[in-house]
Amino acid sequence: LIKVEGADFEVKGSELLFSYVIYNLIKNALYAIDMAGKGEILLRLEPGSRHHRLYLRDTGTGISPQVMPHVFDEFYSGKGPGRGTGMGLPFCRRVMNAFGGSIECRSSDGEYTELELIFPTLDQTQG
Repeated sequence: LIKVEGADFEVKGSELLFSYVIYNLIKNALYAIDMAGKGEILLRLEPGSRHHRLYLRDTGTGISPQVMPHVFDEFYSGKGPGRGTGMGLPFCRRVMNAFGGSIECRSSDGEYTELELIFPTLDQTQG
């Protein structure tokens, strides 16, 4: 189950690259939900005056404290051997940086994982 909340906003960047970012984040969330045997996904959009934010939160397995510091490390996968390339979240970070934004991850093991995508507003990217 995927729920969407909030108001739309526009950002400057490649629609294709953004699609890959969202695809990767939802794929990871669905994996966590499948592994936990429970959960849902919430996409929340928050337009702002200086930055827009998109939150993607799943209530699946969460991320252990041992894995958390490495989620954006290339070739590191917390899914175990043969279950991920370790390139998904590093790719998402590179795309968000190219958009002039950033990505952050918060999690509680066994409860949730939340990715926060922060985008500059269009007037912040002009110039």
